[in-house]
Order: sequence, then C-alpha cells, then structure tokens
Amino acid sequence: MKRLLILLVILVAGLSLTAALDRLYSRNEYVRHQNNLELLTEKFQSVVMHSLTDLTAIGDLKAFLNARSDLPDRDAFDRFAGEAKRYYPTVTYFGYARESGESLYLHFTTGQPGSENDDRPGRLRALATVAEVRKMAISDPFYARDRLISIAVDPIYRDEALIGFAEVHFDVGAIFDQAMYNVGIDDQRYYIRIAAPEGRVFWEKGLIPEEGESLARKVHFPVGNAYWDATVSWKTSPDNNLYVRGIIWSSGCIVTLLLLVIINVVWQRQAWLTKQVDEKTAELILKNKAIIEAKEAQVRVEKLSSLGSMAAGVSHEINQPLNSIKILSSGILYSLHKGGRFNPDDIRKVVEEISRQADRISSIINQMRSFIRRDNSARVPCNVNDAVKQSLGLVGAQIMNHGVEVRQELSGNLPAVLVPPTALEEVLVNLLVNAMQALDKVERPEKQIIIRTRFEDGVVIEVADNGPGVSEEILDKVFEPFVTTHTGGDNWGLGLSIAHAIITACNGNIDVKTGERGTTFMIRIPAVAES
Repeated sequence: MKRLLILLVILVAGLSLTAALDRLYSRNEYVRHQNNLELLTEKFQSVVMHSLTDLTAIGDLKAFLNARSDLPDRDAFDRFAGEAKRYYPTVTYFGYARESGESLYLHFTTGQPGSENDDRPGRLRALATVAEVRKMAISDPFYARDRLISIAVDPIYRDEALIGFAEVHFDVGAIFDQAMYNVGIDDQRYYIRIAAPEGRVFWEKGLIPEEGESLARKVHFPVGNAYWDATVSWKTSPDNNLYVRGIIWSSGCIVTLLLLVIINVVWQRQAWLTKQVDEKTAELILKNKAIIEAKEAQVRVEKLSSLGSMAAGVSHEINQPLNSIKILSSGILYSLHKGGRFNPDDIRKVVEEISRQADRISSIINQMRSFIRRDNSARVPCNVNDAVKQSLGLVGAQIMNHGVEVRQELSGNLPAVLVPPTALEEVLVNLLVNAMQALDKVERPEKQIIIRTRFEDGVVIEVADNGPGVSEEILDKVFEPFVTTHTGGDNWGLGLSIAHAIITACNGNIDVKTGERGTTFMIRIPAVAES
C-alpha cells in the first residue's frame, strides 16, 4: 500500500510538472506573439512614414519642368509620367498647374478619378499661401473615386516669380498595401485600420476580429496638417507549435514512466536487500551464538585444565581430613573391640573432630564446584586476603610439590571489593598456575611466588615470580585469547584472557611487568565505598 501510494504521488507530480511546462510554453508563446505585434506595429509605422515623406517623385517632376526654358509639350510630359510610373507604383497622378490652380498637364497612372469628390483647384488655391513663402506641404487626405489620396505640391519659380505648381497625387491605400507586403503582415491573422481622429475610417484590411479575441496596438501617422490613427489588431490567440507541445508531453510522460519504473525497481531491490540482510543477520546470529558457545566450551576446558593442575593439591587437602577421620574412627572401633569404656566427654570430642574434618572436606568440594560453575549475574563484597588464602588452599599443595616456595605479604584491614562469587579465586588460581608453569622451565636453587596485597588508589593484588619472564613478541597480546608461552595439549591460552575479562567487568585493570628477574601481574580493583 505504501509503495502504491508513493508511485501514485510520483505519477501525479510528473503529470502536474508536464502540464506546468506546457502552460509555461504557451505563456511564453503568448508573450512572444505580443512582442512580435509590438515589433510589427513599429515596423509598419516606420515603412508607412518613410513612404509618405518620400518626395522623390515630385522632385523628379520639378526637375523635369525646370530643365526647360519653356514648358514642355504634352507628349514629352506623358512620356516622362509613363516612365516614372515604373519607379513610383503608389503615384496615381502627375500634373502641372499655373499659380491660379489651372491645370496645364495631367497624367493619371492608375485611371482618371471622378470629379464628384475631386476639388483639386480649390485645394491648390488653399496651398497658394504656403507656396508664396516658398514652402511645400502634404494636404489633408481626401477621397477620389473611393480611393484615399494625398497631394504633394512644390512651387516652381522663374526669375523670382511663381509660375505654377508641380503636383503629384499618392494613393495612400497602395502605400499601406506596399508597407504590409514589405513588413510581411499576414492579413489572415492581423487586421489594420486607418482612421481620422474623429473616427472616420479611411482604409482597413484583414479580417475584423471578434470582440474579446484580439490584442490591438495603436500608432499615429502625421499627414500634412492632419493625423491619422492606425490600429493593428491581432485577430486570434497564437497557434502554439503542436510539435513542441507534443515533445513536452511525450518527454514528461516518458520521464514519469521511467521514474515509476526506477522507483519500483529500487523498491524491489531494497526489499530484496532487506531480506538478504535479515537472512545474513540471522545467519550471523547463529554463527555468533555458536562462537560464543564454543568459547564457553573452551573456557570450561581451560577450567578443567586448571582443575587438573589442582588435582594433586586438592587430593592432599582432602586426604588430610580423611586420615584424621580414619584415625579417630579406628581408635574408637579398636577400643570397642577391646571392651573398653568411654568417657562421654571423650566421645563428644572425637565426634566433633570428625564433624569438623567432614566440614573441611565439604568446604573444599564446594570451592571446587563454585570454581567450575561461577555465576556472573551479580557481584558481592569480597575480602581480598580471604580470596588469596582460598586460592592457595586449592593449588598451594600442588605448587609446593613442584618445588616452589609461596610467600604471602598481605596487608591488614583492606576494604572489600565487588566481584562475582569465587571470580577473584579463579583469577588468582590462573595467575598462580601460570607462575608455577613458568618456574618449571628454569633450574634455580630457589623458586618463589610472592603474593602481595595493599591499598593504593584501590585494592592492589600482585602475583610475582622469579621465572624467565615473558618474551617481547607476545607481551603486547598476552591477554588475548589463545596466546600462550607454555607447550602441551592441555593449555589453550585462555587463562589470562579470562582473568582480564573478569577484572575489567569489575571496573578494574590488570597489568604485567616482565624482565630477567621474573614476571609480576598487578591487579587493581576499586574498593567498596563505606556506607
């Protein structure tokens, strides 16, 4: 369910992002078309203004007329006008008129306009005032045969006297058509309208857009003493490139699909890895359990090995009370066979001694049993000197049988330490047996093991021997498991590692110093705080 929800979120996010990119592209296209409309309007205005103010045609006509002392004949004028028509397609009329406005020569290049809207003499006389001060102007627009016309005139002087006007009529609609062609305006998409300030429409082209479906830009054209308003409208919204939009949507869908596939594969891979990790973890737990059990078995073997070393001393310790019991019981049996009588006090003393010797045997057996089955679950206060004596009680006889003297230098009134039951005896037995085995390797007249106790920043126990010492090769790893300097199949090299683990668990530490005069193991354990 969780995976399905994540995949659904990725799908929605991918499609939403694709839709956002599509909207962004459409918006950019809209803005780009707005900018194009701005550029189109400005360019159209520039081309129209250039055409309206281009007086090359009337300049050529004036030069033709001024080139002669007398007026040219009509045929020459018509030839000039016919030739000029090829260069000036927007000119509809070439003419020459006297200063009174009377036409002398007229040549229509696009058909003769009607007279119902053509008040040309009146217009020329209206420009006479301007001509008298040697000025030229473009008249207000007017219609001639339903065509928008603009008149350009230029006065002609001879001997400082005004003799007439050179006159050219421009078809303003043709100028706008030429401008649209030069600019590249598509009249199927754009609509252009030219109107006077009061609203009269002179010229329009293109499909009229419906209200609310267009975006318009307005510019102004000065024409003579008048101003025209030009409106360029954008007929419809831009047609976005379907190819680009297709790429956007296809790419978005492909990326989203790839993400879904990748996430699904990663999820399955993660599930597989999790399963593998769980299986490996379970396998490692089993192996670790087996290792721990093996180590515990090795520790038990080490203890049994230590017990083997204790066997002689323990048998000696048990034989002594057994011999005492044998002697006492034999004496009583002998007296009974002889018919002797016993004093009750004497019998009580004998029985008490037998009981005491039996308790001694039981104590030795309990020490052996505790040594084998030590419980680390709790720590109890322990008297260090008592632990030393109990340890010597287990292995002291064996050490002496090896010809080693044991000396005790125990300080009195030492505070107790917290250790698991019999744990300290186990450590001391290991150290004493190691010292005994080290002394077995040397031939010296006096072999000694010295046990010292004192208080010095905690309770300190030292076990020192005058044996051969520990080699430098193994000194740094002497407390590691399976490291030993003794040969023989009954030594696993675990004694010192067990001792180190016990002392460390009691918040203490154990160090070793070695040299030619022997080896000293020093144990320091925190004392129990007095309550």
